[in-house]
Amino acid sequence: MGTNVKSTYHELMNEAASHGYDIASLEFAQYLDSQDEFKEYRELFYVPRKKTLPQTDLSLVDGESESVYLLGNSLGLQPKQSRQDLMEYMDKWAEMLVFIYKYNLP
Repeated sequence: MGTNVKSTYHELMNEAASHGYDIASLEFAQYLDSQDEFKEYRELFYVPRKKTLPQTDLSLVDGESESVYLLGNSLGLQPKQSRQDLMEYMDKWAEMLVFIYKYNLP
């Protein structure tokens, strides 16, 4: 383990112990979620249901539950604002043709 990983691991161990949690417990995970300073941003993104993802074995999971997205080298979750922004740009393109590139780049 690198130094940063060891440090983070020990910080998590100490945090869990200070609140009486096992580091691998659901309760500790829920506690960490409650402390997440970025949690309000979650509502700005589409989070697919497991049933919509390819290769999901619905005999093993609840298809209605949200997926867990851990792939860090991709486009990521789609921001909800993207659809509206794209449609506005498409409308401008329809009105301005090629001139959109000169006068109306976002």
